Amino acid sequence: MSVGRSPSSRTGRIKGRDHDWEKSLADVESLGIGFGVRDTLVNLQSRFPSGRDLSVEVFPMDADDTFGREKLEGVLGLTNWEGTTISLGIYPAAETLPRLTSAIVHEHHHHFRKQWP
Repeated sequence: MSVGRSPSSRTGRIKGRDHDWEKSLADVESLGIGFGVRDTLVNLQSRFPSGRDLSVEVFPMDADDTFGREKLEGVLGLTNWEGTTISLGIYPAAETLPRLTSAIVHEHHHHFRKQWP
């Protein structure tokens, strides 16, 4: 299992708005989100081993994404069709952390069930 970072950590321009990606990444790191993701997945893999590799990508959610923050409670999770990669979009704030664990468990389920045809 590997825990990744955003492919680009430089300040970028999204949909005509300035967004400080460096600050978002620093917030993700200061909250220990990467460690929380890793620890949750290690626990799940030890209890429910799939015998397959799993990659995890962690991306900061845009601070202006009100839908993501309000409706998705600050966490967006996707697992690819093959069940080998989990991508997480996380709003870097303390109020997101309780929702993060349940999203990781949900996405791990998609990974785990793909071991059977």
